[in-house]
Amino acid sequence: MKKSFFAFGVVALLLVGCADEGQGDIGVVATALTGNCSGLPGGSPLGSIDRIEVTVNERSGKELASSTVSLAAGEAELALKSVPVGSDNIITLLGYAKDANNPSWFGRRRDVSVLQDRTTEISLVLTRLGGFTCLTPPDGFKHRIFPSTVAMGGGKILITGGFTGASSSGDKVWKLTTGEASKDAFIYDPATGKITKVGSMQHARGGHTGVHLALPEGDKVVLFGGATELEMSDNGSYPFKFDASKGIDTYEVFDVATEKFETISDPNKPGKKMSLPRIFPIAAKLLDNTVLVSGGGPWETTATQTQNQAYIAAEIWTPNADDGEGGFLAFAGNLRMNTAHAGAGVAKLEDTFQGLSRYIVIGGTTISKNAVEIFTQSSDPEAVPGVFEPREVKGLANLYFPSVSKLRDAKDGSRRFLVAGGSIIDGKKILPPSDKAWILTVSIDDKIKRVSAEVIEHPCFNRFMHTASVSLDGDTVTFLGGFRGFGLTSEAPTCFFDVDKFDDPDQASQAVFALADGQEQFLSRGGHAAERLFDDTLLLVGGIFDSQTISDPSNGLLEIYASPVIKTNLAQ
Repeated sequence: MKKSFFAFGVVALLLVGCADEGQGDIGVVATALTGNCSGLPGGSPLGSIDRIEVTVNERSGKELASSTVSLAAGEAELALKSVPVGSDNIITLLGYAKDANNPSWFGRRRDVSVLQDRTTEISLVLTRLGGFTCLTPPDGFKHRIFPSTVAMGGGKILITGGFTGASSSGDKVWKLTTGEASKDAFIYDPATGKITKVGSMQHARGGHTGVHLALPEGDKVVLFGGATELEMSDNGSYPFKFDASKGIDTYEVFDVATEKFETISDPNKPGKKMSLPRIFPIAAKLLDNTVLVSGGGPWETTATQTQNQAYIAAEIWTPNADDGEGGFLAFAGNLRMNTAHAGAGVAKLEDTFQGLSRYIVIGGTTISKNAVEIFTQSSDPEAVPGVFEPREVKGLANLYFPSVSKLRDAKDGSRRFLVAGGSIIDGKKILPPSDKAWILTVSIDDKIKRVSAEVIEHPCFNRFMHTASVSLDGDTVTFLGGFRGFGLTSEAPTCFFDVDKFDDPDQASQAVFALADGQEQFLSRGGHAAERLFDDTLLLVGGIFDSQTISDPSNGLLEIYASPVIKTNLAQ
């Protein structure tokens, strides 16, 4: 990766603190992401930044210290003096061009500890503020579609798999096939801006999913399902076709400490595979570090109810099975959904006072007219794994591959979700996405859990195979990429949903808005992955720009997006 070190001088910033416990210093070494890709500027900000604004906050948002430093030629280091002692501090840097009122570069580090009478040395990466910074991929990083990204402990991101091969098989049909490269795994470190290759999975896979588990013996990432092939068409009909025989029923375990994939001793033993192959499965981490796995296909329009019936079964993976090696619990098929959810959206509803997890599952079926279920984890998972309870939601369309974003709770404590995008199921027909989205409100009544829907309309919601990411404070949802119709050209603009505006009757009509004119636009694509980083920026990986350039590696493999709105309250 190309990076340039900032020329910060030894500038003593007297940041007056208020802590009674004393003060310490922070030394900052900053680098800038300078990669180039089609349509986005590259290069170092060296020479364009005139001054740096530095702020130190607690996680609650309370400001501890701040100062502005003018930069001069020959400077080599940034030093923060007299910072109040404490842990979990947040350091934010904003870079300004000469005579500019608004910052153009942004960097942030979380979990910075300040020790009394000592200097804490940190590294920090700057990205463009209010726009996209293209990253230079490492050697061997092929263009990929439907990869998986998982945030691990410490803020690093594991990138795995994806369909890395594409070949034409007709006039307007492209067949995507995984190859050796799709076994590869990479780690992105937001503290350094580096992407490194860390090994290979046991199986090549794309369209899979994964979760991070903080286990007593060390952090793990478990990856589930996917497929070896996926057919995509650009003929105006539903563009995806999945052959169930190409689905994958295995899982992988990645050890975060060693940065290696663990070998399963006997992959044919009971519990070492899922009960059936799953592409685009749902994987939900439960409070006891077990994982609920469900859904995942088949999802062609021709799929019969009988074919779908098998996918009603859900299962739970536990790290404690097989003497700690991990595996699936045997439920004899008694953990069942009320309908099969092949292309559903899922989000955590809440954690109960009993130490149980609840999730809401939305859409993904051609059988049910209104597919909403609430899963409640059992207190005794080995005996009774949990229960799926259906909920009738009037006014909510049945959707394939919607995004489900958990918003800040309503004033009465009810849980709220923004359901947007995805193709619409109308009877047995699969229709293109529409301009509609829904605010789902789930009552906090433990017994009823009533779900209501409020429809909102805006052209920004017209997309599928997109990503939607909620800011760390739960106030903003960022919509990126996706396809607007059933052609494989991504033209959907970057858009936002603002919870504060939505809750204000005077501003509700302005709650949905597109990226402002003049700001750097995302290289729109569908079938990509997006992961929220510790600094509240987004890492974007892979995807399809259009069907004609499906294998072109110049079309934005990796990007970092920093919202133009910088929040200091990262408590959530």
